[in-house]
Amino acid sequence: LSAQIYDRDYGLRYSSDSAGTFSRETLEAAAAAPLTIGTRRLHNMPVAGGRAIWTEDISELLSLREDLEEAQAELKDRNDFLQYSYKREEENRIVEEQNRLYDLLQSKTQKQIDGIDRLVARYGAAGSDGERKRIVAQIILLGTFIKRRKDLVLQADQTPVIPEEKLTSALSETFRALALSGIRGTFFVGTGKKTVSGDLLSTAYDFFEDVAEAAVDRAGWINVRVQEVKGALRVHVTLDRSIPTDGIAARYPSVMIDKEDGETELCLPLAGGAV
Repeated sequence: LSAQIYDRDYGLRYSSDSAGTFSRETLEAAAAAPLTIGTRRLHNMPVAGGRAIWTEDISELLSLREDLEEAQAELKDRNDFLQYSYKREEENRIVEEQNRLYDLLQSKTQKQIDGIDRLVARYGAAGSDGERKRIVAQIILLGTFIKRRKDLVLQADQTPVIPEEKLTSALSETFRALALSGIRGTFFVGTGKKTVSGDLLSTAYDFFEDVAEAAVDRAGWINVRVQEVKGALRVHVTLDRSIPTDGIAARYPSVMIDKEDGETELCLPLAGGAV
């Protein structure tokens, strides 16, 4: 045992062979709290007539603490790496989701985007103010569809059913755009339900937009009704003029088209109904 006995004035009285030598300042400092000196810890406690001084080997404890500190540092590095990996993975997920939505929006509105490009080219070559005004009105119509179609895409991407009023708002804004081309009309959306399949409403709006694009510079008014008939939604469009419908028929095989007395009626049944 590395131990020593000192009197009250720190005069050495007894000492084991393995005890070290320490200055009085060091011994007095150890009286307040044990001191670590190298791989040993120095203790100082009062006894009858003086002080007992001893040291203990803490090399194993120091080695264990070093191992723990290394393990802690390794865990910190691993945690930092996992946090970094998680952040990168989250960033990649966000980018992938953004790309997915971008591709989805692009696929639903590419026809109109291409149409705007062509109209812009025509605007530069237009020979009169009247022609330029008609081109601008058509650009506004296509831009309105792009805006509203993207809103429907984002809504339907979040939930399979969306409020009926989304289609009502889209039609309302589109009719305001049609008025710039001199086309008037009315619309009615009555599914009987507050929420409807987002895919059905999107298809109904796509169909109306295709008809509206074909009617520009031809029709004077358009009437649109979206109603549930015998459990299935139907989009019924009536125009006061005959319009080209070959492209519409090719795009919507189930559409029913009737042309009489110079008017055009189109009816598109949609699978399912309001929910």
